[in-house]
Amino acid sequence: MKTARLTQLFELCPHGARVADVGTDHALLPIALVQAERARFAIAADLRRGPLEGARENIARAQLAERITVRLGDGLAPLHPEDHLDVIIIAGMGPRTIREILVRGDVRRLGARWLIVQSPQDARLVREYIWQALKARIQDEVLLAEDDQLYHTLVVDLEAEPARDWEALSQREQWLGPRNLARAGALLDLHIARRVERLMMRLGGMQQARLPDEDALERVRHELTLLRSPQQAT
Repeated sequence: MKTARLTQLFELCPHGARVADVGTDHALLPIALVQAERARFAIAADLRRGPLEGARENIARAQLAERITVRLGDGLAPLHPEDHLDVIIIAGMGPRTIREILVRGDVRRLGARWLIVQSPQDARLVREYIWQALKARIQDEVLLAEDDQLYHTLVVDLEAEPARDWEALSQREQWLGPRNLARAGALLDLHIARRVERLMMRLGGMQQARLPDEDALERVRHELTLLRSPQQAT
């Protein structure tokens, strides 16, 4: 694989799976998965015609047209229960886009067991939706740094319920992810530092407003306190 983030997705995919790659771009991931026999069949889906034409060319060049199907469509719309998928991958998008795809698409109708999502932004919105609305278990959550970008990847078992209720999590666990906190390390520290920097910039702008929103200010201050002093807040 050409990039660390695609290599991570490749390694997280179970062997012998039927895979759908939503937002496939040029189908680099499905091609690599099928070539390595990591996937026995793949769907390369995207809502943009241009990248899909490139995907078709790449698939044809790799002589994999019989094992990789290219489909045009928005989010999960091009996928069907008859595809008998094992894994659905949604990567390379912001958390709001990923959540919207899941909201609109009813991922469970497709019958896949595994959902793997990867975003170059804070995964809090996606984590909460998966936990609360889908009632699915996040088996793992991994941070990955590449080219000064921090990627957030969630591996979700759609056939299992969360081990704990959302309300039973501390606020820090809700915001940063129990798996990330358990693993800790330099990448989590980097994520927290970047989040604190963005919050400080937001706080400065809010304080300069003619009529500051005191409730919003308090929410930002509370998050800053929690991130800086985790032992003091839950």
